[in-house]
This record gives sequence, structure tokens and C-alpha cells, in this order.
Amino acid sequence: MLIESPQSPPSQPWPNTRRRRHDGTAFWYGVVAITIVIAAICAGLAVYTRYYSLRVEVDYPPLGRMLPIDGTNLHYIRSGEGRPVVMIHGGAVVLQDFVFSIFGEVARSFDAIAFDRPGHGHSGRPAGENLTIATDARIIGDALAALGIERPIIVGHSYGAAIALRLALDRPERVGGLVLLAPVVYTSSDDAPFPARLAETPFIGPMFVNLLLVPAGRGQLPGHIRESFAPQIPPQGYEETIAAFGLLPRSFLAWSEERRHFAGDLRTLSRRFGELRAPIAIVSGDADPVTPLKDHGERLHAEIPGSELTILPGAGHMVHFANPPAVIAAIRRAADNTAKP
Repeated sequence: MLIESPQSPPSQPWPNTRRRRHDGTAFWYGVVAITIVIAAICAGLAVYTRYYSLRVEVDYPPLGRMLPIDGTNLHYIRSGEGRPVVMIHGGAVVLQDFVFSIFGEVARSFDAIAFDRPGHGHSGRPAGENLTIATDARIIGDALAALGIERPIIVGHSYGAAIALRLALDRPERVGGLVLLAPVVYTSSDDAPFPARLAETPFIGPMFVNLLLVPAGRGQLPGHIRESFAPQIPPQGYEETIAAFGLLPRSFLAWSEERRHFAGDLRTLSRRFGELRAPIAIVSGDADPVTPLKDHGERLHAEIPGSELTILPGAGHMVHFANPPAVIAAIRRAADNTAKP
């Protein structure tokens, strides 16, 4: 009798644990390598931004003096004698905006003063406060009092015109008259520009401002500056100076915060125009692509009885560059027509 032994089942191959361990190790090596590369790029961008900020401080030192005021320092320049004329610059610029345009000519006949607004240029910003039109007006008003400047002619350009109006409303005793250059005083949208919204975004905002703003903005900002000048062109050296300060992280954050409050600030301001008592002169260009004449200059002129409107043919938003003699003439008329201190 033949007895067959049962066939043993086919042998199963041993799992290749060595390969699995090798594959898992390679994956984590890849993760670590990518992390190191990203960290190195971020560190490089942070160092580059810091180096850029230091270079701006060295290449563009303060032109004037620092005034301790309201817990911060306000940078200002002052030259000339006579009736005081105070100049307040617009959005993402600095007091050099007036140095490149009308400051020297104003100083020939007046006591000319120009400020870096809080958070811009070499001026600090008050701790724990939002940067708004009202904040700027208060700080500049306090600065005028500290400097002993009484009832000056306030010249405000663009966003600076809104600050000048707020100062005249909140501190009428400190203001002799207003000259508003291409004023921005109305808005139809609550939305801030995308870069301003991005800068205010938690986590992403600080990364954008401290790592990407300078390398990304150096190629973009000069074009935006030229657009604001259209149809005129900026003078030599202007783009480089304004762009240098505009890309400083602290300056960009100040501008972003102002834009976040911008629409609400303007609505609050426009509701109070009936309270204005100071003489007001408005200078606007009929080719302004930023604050169109019909929507701002003419509308403001219609809302403020007794205001003076000068329309500059062919002038864009930067009226103090497009036609300096017309702006100086408006300042002279304001000085002649308002009570001296």
C-alpha cells in the first residue's frame, strides 16, 4: 500500500523589511531636506529684507529734526521765515514728496514745515493706536502746538488733504486756512487694495511683509509711482527715493493699516463738512486718474460754500509737480485771505 505524504504548502517569501525600512528612511530624508531648503530660503529673504532696511536708513538719513510727541518721534523739516505753511504728504510717500516739488519755493516767502506722517519715512508711530486720519490729525496738531506754530496754512496732498480737513475740524484754533491738492475725500468701496489686505492677514501677512515684500516690490512699485504721476512723469531721483521708503516693512504696514480704516474714516469725515470754518482752496487736475476731478475736487467744492477751486488743465494727481506756480499762487492767496495769528 502506497502512502503519499501530504504536500506541504508552497513557501511564502519573507517580507522585504529591509526595503521598507529603506523606503521610509528615504521619505523622511526628503522631508528634512525640503524643510532645510525652505528654511534656508526664508532665512535668506529675511536677511535680505533686513539688509535692505539698513541700506535705506544709511542712504536716506533724516533731512531734519526729530520731535518727541505723543509717545513717538515725528520727523520734520523747517526752513524760511514768515507766515507758517505746513505740508502733509499723501499715502505711501514721505516728506521728500514736497522737497522734490514746492518746499524750496514755499520757503522763499514763508516759514515752510513738512512732516513725515506717523509710521512713514523717519517718523515713528504711537504704540497701541490704530493709524487713522484722526490719529494723524491729532499728532500733527500736537506737533504744531509743541513747535509754537499758530494758525498756519495747511497744505495737504491726496490722503494728506483728508488729514488737513480733519485737523481743521478737530482743532480749528490751530488752522488758519487749507490748501487741498488733489484731495481724496470720498470713497465708493470698503475694500482695501490686495497687498494691504494680504499684509493684514494672520500668519501669511508677516511672512509676506518680512520675506517677500522687498524682492517682489522692487520691480513693481516704481511702475505704480509712474502711474500716479500720469500724464506727467516723476523728476529724476523721485522714484528711487519714494520706492526705497515705501518698501520698508514698517512703512508698508503703516500704509496697509491706514487703508484698512480708509473708507470708514472718509465717511466720518464727509459727514462733518458742514462744520468747517477755515477758508479752503482746492487745486485739482482735470486729468487725474487717482482722484478724478468730478468725484473729488468738484464735489468737495460744491459741498463747502465759499471754497475756491483751481482746475489745472492736463494735470494728473501730482498737481504740485505738474504746475508748481499754480500751487504756490493758491498758497499765497490763502495766506493773504486768512487772519494771521
